[in-house]
Amino acid sequence: MAYLELNDLDEDGFSLMDEQNKNSKLSELKKNTLIIGIATFGSKAISFILAPLYSYYLSTAEYGTMDLVITTASLLMPILMEDVYESVFRFTSDPNEDNTKVLTNCSLIALIGTIIGALLIFPISLVYQNLSVILIVYLYIVIDGFTLIFSWYERGCGKIKVFALSGVINSAFQLAFTFLFIVLLRYGLTGWYIGFLCAKVITFLYLFINVRPFKVVRKQHIDKIYQKRLLNHCIPLMPTTIMWWIMNASDRYVIGFFIGMTANGIYAVSNKIPSILNALESVFYQAYQTTAINSIDDKERNNFYSKIFNNYFVFMMLGYIGILVIARPVIIYLFDVSYSEAWLYIPPLLAGAVAHAISGNLGSYYVLFYQTKGALLTSFWGALTNILLNLILIPHFGLMAAALTTLTGYMVMFFLRWNDIKKFITIKLEEKRILTMLLVSIVQTALYFWNSWIGIGIMAVVGCFALTLNKDMLRRLVKRK
Repeated sequence: MAYLELNDLDEDGFSLMDEQNKNSKLSELKKNTLIIGIATFGSKAISFILAPLYSYYLSTAEYGTMDLVITTASLLMPILMEDVYESVFRFTSDPNEDNTKVLTNCSLIALIGTIIGALLIFPISLVYQNLSVILIVYLYIVIDGFTLIFSWYERGCGKIKVFALSGVINSAFQLAFTFLFIVLLRYGLTGWYIGFLCAKVITFLYLFINVRPFKVVRKQHIDKIYQKRLLNHCIPLMPTTIMWWIMNASDRYVIGFFIGMTANGIYAVSNKIPSILNALESVFYQAYQTTAINSIDDKERNNFYSKIFNNYFVFMMLGYIGILVIARPVIIYLFDVSYSEAWLYIPPLLAGAVAHAISGNLGSYYVLFYQTKGALLTSFWGALTNILLNLILIPHFGLMAAALTTLTGYMVMFFLRWNDIKKFITIKLEEKRILTMLLVSIVQTALYFWNSWIGIGIMAVVGCFALTLNKDMLRRLVKRK
């Protein structure tokens, strides 16, 4: 994906930059994007294969419960771990920092968080009265939390291959254990719990062997002042992460409470299609973030960031237009019939994924320029909008309300961030190009609800038209230097 953005920069984005510096950044971003892209899409492909399998071997209620367990763990992890893995990457990417000192102090912060979490298990279990589920969630947090620390440490140290491969390993073993425990042994939801944790453990061991923390972490590097510095960076990000979680996942709890776990299972399947677009976002963000950090002091950074943003926006819209063509047939023919209505909720969820991606792109600048409070405030208003609308609308209008409120929350966040980042960076919109893509996407959405193969055929034509409009950009995508 980054080929298109950066090759486009040859025209005007780096006009005043030194040629050697330009080529270096091009090469770095292309390499990172290729490696992370292959790994990410490999992981997402495996995850996508798993979704139909789950639909045939788990009931809609079990699928809903599984989704809620993952959702809960994703909320608690940044709280217990204090979002410290954000500091791991940002500080190890800085050539002026001591990486051994970073890993030592970040690991200690995370360890303290997990101990506090362990002390909370007993009183929580007395209230919830389901110790096994609580233990599963806790173990997931601990294992995946340290996995993130080690993987982001490797990423910050420039070991992109190790970072990328860890995700593939996790997904591959999830697939293997799913076949073993769910398909062959028919353990149902219990089988998923076992396989899920086993895959996480193997991924952790892979990173542990590569990082070798027993050689890096040293007692003499423990520094309370340095820990405060690390926390000053990541603590403001923790509420932001929670706000993102509210917009991504709080509707699961509202759905489960007012409508039931069966509805939550259907909604979880609807969210699998937008995850394809999330994969594109992840590839770009992870590859671009490192290069963006190194471009902060460039005189032409505004041109650089503007070109990236505009091409990224258009590429996400192309993803939206293309995915809609296949979304309905995929749900109807790959998933169990009990999940068939899931296709109805995909357009607003997919549009929400686009808004999520664009907001995330803008949010990266808060981190790059150490303006994390802005990320928190904009996330707060987006999350507040989302959760209030969820509580008001879901009980009356069901799953479609959940999908639309998610989109609304991300749109609020986008507009707030777009206005706020002007304080420290200037991004110029290619208005005609973006408006054209928005118009095409509206037409595609209308066609999506036409219950006919003719409608799908016309959608394919519209998709080809959108590709034609951006043929120059796509040509740069595949261009090699």
